Amino acid sequence: MVLPPGLVAEYEQRLRELRVGRTPLLRADRLGPSLGVGALYLKEEGANPTRTHKDRLALLQALDAREKGYHDLAVATCGNFGVALAFAADAFELKAHIFFPAPFPPFREAELEALGATVERVPGDYRATIEHVASRCRAEGWYDANPGPHATEFALAAYAVISGEILEALPGSPDFAAVPIGNGSTFAGVH
Repeated sequence: MVLPPGLVAEYEQRLRELRVGRTPLLRADRLGPSLGVGALYLKEEGANPTRTHKDRLALLQALDAREKGYHDLAVATCGNFGVALAFAADAFELKAHIFFPAPFPPFREAELEALGATVERVPGDYRATIEHVASRCRAEGWYDANPGPHATEFALAAYAVISGEILEALPGSPDFAAVPIGNGSTFAGVH
């Protein structure tokens, strides 16, 4: 699937308007040499509105949901993506439904509620929570913002923006890049 050009154009516009991305690339002058690296740069993703790189994907999914006529989005989360999705949903006057695995500590729930999201706890682990959300999305007619094959193209497109920002900010091509991974989509997108 290739993202529709209109969606890409609006995404790029909304990134600027909502100040998502374009996070600073900071030179780590003391850390680099201690690791045996001449010039080490760190991308400060905490400068995004919800302090996570996940704002990029959440914004793209909220735009897609709105484009497809959805009024509600839902996701299983451990915290950060839930806040990012609630932020994006709020920006487009959509309703966010955020589901946590019951055993997880309450992480960023006050922020979610401040953004107008509903928060629910689901018995079981993260995988069970994803399955619960997918079922609720089918039953309620909500947009399913969970990770998985249906969201891969969006994740790759959203996180590829990070590598473009890095290349734009550096004086030359990097010798290597280190990227933290969770479910792998950030790593794949930056690659």
